[in-house]
Amino acid sequence: MIPGANRSVSIPDMLKRIFLVTVIAIAIGVIASLVSQIFVYAVESMNDVLGISVSSRSQQAWGPGVILMWVLIPTAGGLVAGLLCAKNDGGRPLTLVDTIRSAQSMTFVTPLRNALVTALAAVVCLGTGASAGQYGPLAHLGSSIGLVARRLTRVTGFTATMGLGCGAAAAISTAFNAPIAGLIFAHEVILRHYSLRSFAPITVSAVVGYLFANNVFLRP
Repeated sequence: MIPGANRSVSIPDMLKRIFLVTVIAIAIGVIASLVSQIFVYAVESMNDVLGISVSSRSQQAWGPGVILMWVLIPTAGGLVAGLLCAKNDGGRPLTLVDTIRSAQSMTFVTPLRNALVTALAAVVCLGTGASAGQYGPLAHLGSSIGLVARRLTRVTGFTATMGLGCGAAAAISTAFNAPIAGLIFAHEVILRHYSLRSFAPITVSAVVGYLFANNVFLRP
């Protein structure tokens, strides 16, 4: 037994918990990194195909037709995104604010379906030229993946706040190519604390997301 520790928890049980929490953190890091890569690739592909990206615009000849398309494509994208978000509970998209509220109020009831619909709407908006960032939707989607992992495993010792932090850290780490930024973002913005209990699994997810993106996808 560890001196001063809870006498009801033996060292083998504690090691088992540490191992299980680490495995879940690794799994969340891999899945969140994969989903983030797909998200970014989908947005960039839509930008290129629809002539929204800077490189695509530089190859287009100026004219009324091109200018009209630059107006119609974002308009159509906003309409499709609005119709998608109308299918969510409450008829609105979920945002990073909802993730922060969940972490602070300890109410973890966000359905995965709503998170996926919101992510798809974000891809449509960004892919058709919306002047918004990718990192808010990515952090929310990563956090939702972490919550799902928590619900599926029900492992003693892996809490819902750990799931939120792990998913967000992995998504930001993948998108920014910066695991430390993902770690700090999860603690400072979402959890708003640096508890030792959450620090280790969130660090694991952030590092795994970074390594997965750069060694499996071989991202430059």
